Amino acid sequence: MKNISILVWNDFTHDKRVTNISKTFWDDGNNVTVIAAKPYRGLQVLEEKGFHIKRVPQFSSLYSKQKNLASETKLKNKMHKKSVFRFLKNNTFRIYITSFLNWFSFNFGLLLAGINSKPDIVYANDLDTLTVGYIISKICRAKLIFDSHEIWFFGSKYLNSSKFRQLMWRILQKILIRKPNAVIVTTETRAEYLKMQYNLEKVHVIRNCSRYEEVKPSNLFRDEFNISKDTPILIYHGSINEIRGIYTIVDAVKTLDNIAVVFMGLGSDLINLKEYIKKNNLDDRIFVKDAVKPEEVLNYIASADIGIQLFHYTFNHYTVISNKLLECIMAGLAVIANNYPEMKKIVVNEDLGKVVDYRKMNDIKDAISQVISKKNLEKYKSNAKKVRKKYSWEVDEYKLLELVK
Repeated sequence: MKNISILVWNDFTHDKRVTNISKTFWDDGNNVTVIAAKPYRGLQVLEEKGFHIKRVPQFSSLYSKQKNLASETKLKNKMHKKSVFRFLKNNTFRIYITSFLNWFSFNFGLLLAGINSKPDIVYANDLDTLTVGYIISKICRAKLIFDSHEIWFFGSKYLNSSKFRQLMWRILQKILIRKPNAVIVTTETRAEYLKMQYNLEKVHVIRNCSRYEEVKPSNLFRDEFNISKDTPILIYHGSINEIRGIYTIVDAVKTLDNIAVVFMGLGSDLINLKEYIKKNNLDDRIFVKDAVKPEEVLNYIASADIGIQLFHYTFNHYTVISNKLLECIMAGLAVIANNYPEMKKIVVNEDLGKVVDYRKMNDIKDAISQVISKKNLEKYKSNAKKVRKKYSWEVDEYKLLELVK
């Protein structure tokens, strides 16, 4: 049995990948501790999910409470408005101070909690935990695994950072990327990129799949939104942001009859999306539902017929196998997805639906029209059910166990 400390910079309430990793290590007989952030009051410090969860308070957790708000952006704004620095007139300066104190308090707490867990293996998720993970591994003489969930320099956290912080990220990755005993990514394309960029000999690929589940069709959406049983349902689930193609989906179904659409999730464009749907008089067949608990996602999307993912171009999107796409496969849905290489490889090779260029509206409309035809829809859904075991977490988890052993 090994002590494995898993570091993650979020509150670990919706992180399915880290949950899968933790459960795999735990089920193999290891002592697993997930060390995550506590960004607000009221979030439990210690829970049991088979493995241990230790949450490190951020500075803002001293005064901020979680609110049931319409979007993630409103939550962040609310937290900053309630800052203890609200006496400062410059709101931007106030946010910078709070952000720095959150960064410092979490990293310091992460370091102490990591050392205290006396790990044999430190598992750092993404670049923002790698520095502390490396220090812990040296102090505790532990092995270090680095799991890069995305190519950091094309992700939102990097792109939304100041020029100084972006420079620091680049320096840190260049210095630290060769330090871990193993580097993990989610796709072959990303593995090749990191190997070429940093002259790495080996990068392991562990896909971001759901655990295998015999998901049965349901009528959750039909019952909730009063959708006819003869009307195909198109589902988009995930972050409600423009860059995910949400408005493109609305525009694509404007002129299409006999189809309903459900958007399920939270994000910065949630309120704008609702207004856009209403403005186009589509609220009788395009519906919006708040995010559900991770364990309920598959049951909900199984009440749809077609999953759709139309990400705008970024390098991360171009190289991703969307975990939302894989969830649609697990739920037995037909799919419409970007013609990016990793997603195209699955959709085309397994004959699960259509791939399209998100910039070509006519192609998107044609793809939807073809997929919702009864003959095609039944074929694609049947094919998804046949291959969902192939795209399950259980296929890849043995690689993690081999790394540990």
